[in-house]
Parts: sequence; C-alpha cells; structure tokens
Amino acid sequence: MIEIRNIHHTALQLCPLKKLVEKYARSLKLRRDVVVVFDRRLTGVTGGLHRLNYKKDRHVIQIYPECEGQTDEGALKYGLVTYILHELKHAQQEEVHGYSYHNSNAFSRVTEIHDKEQSEHYSRCETEARMYECKHIHNAVDFYNAEMIS
Repeated sequence: MIEIRNIHHTALQLCPLKKLVEKYARSLKLRRDVVVVFDRRLTGVTGGLHRLNYKKDRHVIQIYPECEGQTDEGALKYGLVTYILHELKHAQQEEVHGYSYHNSNAFSRVTEIHDKEQSEHYSRCETEARMYECKHIHNAVDFYNAEMIS
C-alpha cells in the first residue's frame, strides 16, 4: 500500500505521485508498505529521510516540501521526485541489509561516524542511492507527467 500525506504543501498531484511511488517501490521489490510525508518541520536534513516503522511494518519517507532556492514549478518537481527516488532506494537497502543497515545511532550522522567500516558502509549506501536517483529521474518525471495528462 502506498500512502501520501500533506501533498498540499507541494505543487504535485496526488494520483500521479502515488502511481510513481507505486511503480518504483514495485521495481525495487519492496515488501513493506510505503508512506511518503511532506513535512515542513523537517530540519537539519537536505531533502528527505527514510526510516522503517517497525511497529507498523512500513517505510516512512519524510520529504521537505520545498527545494532550497527553487521557485520554478518544474525544478521543484524534479527535486521532490529525486528525493523520493533516493529514499526509496534506502528503503530497499534496509530490507536487503536488515538491522545491519542502521547498526548504530551514529549511522545517520555522517560527521559522528568514527568507525572506518561503518563509514565505508554509509558511503556505499549513499553512493548507490545517488546512482539510482540519477539513473531514473528523467524517466520518473516523464512517467509523472504522463500520468498527469491521463
């Protein structure tokens, strides 16, 4: 199940975005439900963050609804879709690696990682997520635009 919350904070439309998230969650073979929350209270994070809600067994992707310095609607769309793709990849990484994906509280704070192995793991996960978003951003936005028209 895909759930989108607070979309009114963005210029995006619910149905095309829901179909987009569903398509990429399915292509990443995510087994858990996905909730995307556009949250203006998100601070100290550039773009978004992923966490697994163990109690409800679902991925929660929080996205800051505005892209810094962007006022153009098209650029905002690209920015928000990029963040969603990036965090969906992290959701897949968590499902694949399990608890070892976040094996300490310091993992999410790159400046606090002093363990070389953990730092390399963090870098590898981030690199994979960035490569995934770069590879799919244009097709994802094209898919979103096509769904808006239909």
